[in-house]
Amino acid sequence: CSSCPLGTYNEMAAQTACVLCPVGMSSNISGQSCYACPVGKYSNAQRLCLSCNPGTYGNTNQSSACSNCPLGQFSMISASSVCSVCGSGKYSDRTAQSFCSDCATGTFSVAIGQSFCSLCQLGSYNSNTSQTSCSTCEVGTYNNQSKSSACSSCAPGYFNGIIGATACAVCSRGFYSNTSGVSVCSACPLGTYGTAQGQSHCQACARGSYGNLLNSSACLDCAPGTFAANISQSSCLACQPGSFTVSSRQSSCSLCPEGSFSNSSGSTACLHCPALTVSAAPGSTSCSSCPRGKY
Repeated sequence: CSSCPLGTYNEMAAQTACVLCPVGMSSNISGQSCYACPVGKYSNAQRLCLSCNPGTYGNTNQSSACSNCPLGQFSMISASSVCSVCGSGKYSDRTAQSFCSDCATGTFSVAIGQSFCSLCQLGSYNSNTSQTSCSTCEVGTYNNQSKSSACSSCAPGYFNGIIGATACAVCSRGFYSNTSGVSVCSACPLGTYGTAQGQSHCQACARGSYGNLLNSSACLDCAPGTFAANISQSSCLACQPGSFTVSSRQSSCSLCPEGSFSNSSGSTACLHCPALTVSAAPGSTSCSSCPRGKY
């Protein structure tokens, strides 16, 4: 007599054929009876008990098929009776998965068993994979797009003083920023000015002008009797005795011509020498009496 093949049986003597085991069952080598396939296994058409593949599971005895792991779950090994849920920072967006995927940069998942990752919102970012949260953009930076892996630095001429910003603010007139990623704009120093918004540097006051205040948007002209010989001056100098300026915005003073004088600082004009006196050289601060033999 021949033994019944696996998956078939014959419980009575003197039989001419073996019978196929019922669905979900198989037989042992004796072939005298069938047994239920255990959890994690199923019976195929030949009634052999086979292990559920990774990504599937079988949680009941006598199964004819394994079930696919649902979204957000997985099974890594064969013959699984249950699926495991994806951990935080991971997801599974398809059924019958043997592993979970890492959330990409710019995304995250807080809860377990997720089928998708959430996007980092405006003003936040995520530079690593498998994250459970997003980081807020620091001061001096911003982010105006979702799913970002980094924040951008504010450009020169712009600033941002708050965290989680979606845009940078422009530096006002009289202020500047000459580097990227600043949280506050600097005031234009004395002797300089800023005429427009969003400047990366301040302009120097020209010769003949001055700036005596911080964050100025314009320079002032030196008044008559004063001058500024260099750029970026915070004040004007008074013309020395013997010199003068008639008009404003001068970079130098003129010497009093012969026959005139100036004996005080900041003169706007020279005085003519009185009768019977002279000033023989330019830039005189006083007049002298004519010597004997001259007039």
